[in-house]
Amino acid sequence: MLKREGNKTVLRIKGLPRIEVKTSRELPPNGLLRAIRITRKALRTEVALSYEIDDVPAAEQITNPVGIDMGITKRLTLSDGETVEKRVIDRSKIIRLQRSVSRKKKGSNNWKKAVLLLAREWQRISDKERDYLHRLSAEIVKMYDFIVVEKLRTKNMVRNSKLARSIHEQNWGKLITLLNEKAESAGVRVVEVDPRGTSQECSGCGATVKKSLSVRTHRCECGVVMDRDVNAAINILHRGISIAGGKLGLESRMAGRMRVKRAEVGPVRPGTV
Repeated sequence: MLKREGNKTVLRIKGLPRIEVKTSRELPPNGLLRAIRITRKALRTEVALSYEIDDVPAAEQITNPVGIDMGITKRLTLSDGETVEKRVIDRSKIIRLQRSVSRKKKGSNNWKKAVLLLAREWQRISDKERDYLHRLSAEIVKMYDFIVVEKLRTKNMVRNSKLARSIHEQNWGKLITLLNEKAESAGVRVVEVDPRGTSQECSGCGATVKKSLSVRTHRCECGVVMDRDVNAAINILHRGISIAGGKLGLESRMAGRMRVKRAEVGPVRPGTV
């Protein structure tokens, strides 16, 4: 059980050594603790605590909804024209450490040391990515009060060998999980929609405009000309609003037209993520 010993928080479980837990905020009472998960990693031992908390804020009237398109050219494209750059992993050190492991005799002490160094480097990359996703998801939840995302089938998408690595690197599933967790705590609603056809449908008039993946600009006879991903994000927002009941303080098509005007300026990256 968790106990305070001076300025330290200590976890004591029968049969396991004493674990000092470093926390970033005050923890709820032990009476609300429902599960403990201990994971040993290359750099440290991690403790995940699950609490049962009932006082979730009630959702207020929707005033600032957003649709999010996930891709590999841009990691995220929002329906208001904002974008988040794709994740690119610097693999130079990983490659060097992997070659060092390959040169060692498997099972030897030097091989074990090289494997540990490789594992620690991967852990550092993973920790950096996790921290970034936490900050990014927290900012999105803070900025918007109704969030619509794609219901992606990543397992099917990675069958394309040319795109598999890029898809895995973007960590869409983890980001959606964090969005749901933070939104629930903040009283913000997150809706997942089928993304099929969102790139081909015009966000201004609803017409179907066929285009290949290489075509990055959406052009429609109704006069709408905009970035392909922004168009898809607006369509994702339309579908989310329809699922949520049609009206959330604004009409679906009106939301699209409002964002078309903003998108003509061109997408920019959020300044604080």
